Amino acid sequence: MFPSKFSKNIFKFERINKIQLLRFRSDLTEVTHTGQVWAEDDYRNARFENAKRWVNKNWGMKYAHQIEPIITAERIAVCDGDGPLGHPISYICLDKPGRHYCHYCLKSFEKKKK
Repeated sequence: MFPSKFSKNIFKFERINKIQLLRFRSDLTEVTHTGQVWAEDDYRNARFENAKRWVNKNWGMKYAHQIEPIITAERIAVCDGDGPLGHPISYICLDKPGRHYCHYCLKSFEKKKK
């Protein structure tokens, strides 16, 4: 059985309808934590044709600011991530006032005020 022109046109019509339905979905307009949002007619939206696009609203940096800082009297703080599966040693200069974050695990450090 060979596909006819009629069946080809039906599949083409269904595909166009799916693309048009994608334009009305609100989950495709949400911005991700990396700032990604695509235009309505972008081909990358095709992967969300049959599934919802999930965007995590709990960004790590938002929660990192809620953790209490580690207060030290030294000028240089050392962070290795704690535990056997830590990260490379990171040296953090605490000369400037305020919180300073480890680039790997987002632990915060502060120099003790005199």
